[in-house]
Amino acid sequence: MEMTVFGDPNNFALIAASVRSWNEKPGAGNGIFHFVVDGRVFPRRARVSTLSADIGSLSPGNALVDLPENSEVSSLDADDAFRFLLNGMLPYILMDEDEIPEDFQTDYTFQASTNNLEDENCFAFAVRVGNQVRVLAAEIVPDPCAEGKCLVDVSEAWIDLRELAEIIDLAKEALKNLSI
Repeated sequence: MEMTVFGDPNNFALIAASVRSWNEKPGAGNGIFHFVVDGRVFPRRARVSTLSADIGSLSPGNALVDLPENSEVSSLDADDAFRFLLNGMLPYILMDEDEIPEDFQTDYTFQASTNNLEDENCFAFAVRVGNQVRVLAAEIVPDPCAEGKCLVDVSEAWIDLRELAEIIDLAKEALKNLSI
């Protein structure tokens, strides 16, 4: 297995590798796929990723590609910004059901995470601020002391628009060459 890191793992990076022993036939496309935000790996443990699905999700519709802006989010601290974005997409994770408005409309505009991350309760969001992209990621875990509420430890990275596009393009090209 050759693992490749695309980007700077001390800021923002993608880690991807095809794992031959996880594939019944060559080119089946199973491997590992992770985000690294501010030195933290999401998800924390290696798990089987369908690489074509994870890398394929980094296309239009994903905030790392579409680069949506939101001036309200850009002024919030990392924890508050993450909670705001998660509550806009999946409010039931952090909010009590009676706190969610009846007319709630799910908003995936800022979703950057892929299936591999979300299957492990890791979520990532991206917001463009000028020529920079703010990436927020966190793993959500149950808090037994708070009657099921979740603990969120948010990591944050700021990355130049061109650098982000290069990371995504390099990852797509490399995984395409693996014949997944």
